Amino acid sequence: MIYKEIHYNYFISTSFGVLILLAILSTGKVIASSGNQLVLIPLILVVLALGLMLYNFYRLKIIVDEDQIYLQLGKGKLIKQFSINEIEPESVSLIKIPWYYVGGFKLAAGNKTIFAIKPGKSVSFQLKNSAEKILIGSVQPKKLQHVLKSHLRQVNLR
Repeated sequence: MIYKEIHYNYFISTSFGVLILLAILSTGKVIASSGNQLVLIPLILVVLALGLMLYNFYRLKIIVDEDQIYLQLGKGKLIKQFSINEIEPESVSLIKIPWYYVGGFKLAAGNKTIFAIKPGKSVSFQLKNSAEKILIGSVQPKKLQHVLKSHLRQVNLR
């Protein structure tokens, strides 16, 4: 392993945790105030949806090894990997992710695919034989960019 980074989005985790708690508390209140159990179905669905979103988007794990880049969102259900050989070496750069692209895996305008859990600086690269541009949100974008560029140089020398 050449590089490993795991970062968490505490804002999303806290927000979803509070929303789940409020939904559970309101479920208890609905049960106590009315005998109608059908009202519980939407509340249970809301708790499940919020729980799934929290489970999938609370962290991003980035691993660069000798021949792959692994991206894992949440507990590992959303995984993407790229071969180092697929990356166009000259395309590795830093790009700012706008605030409105918060959290998760997104297909954005301009043929971009974004993997990030919060806005800010990201490392961008383009795949060979493709117009697709990959953006990876990072806590240490300059370090990740340096690791990718130097590793790509080594791979191309072989």
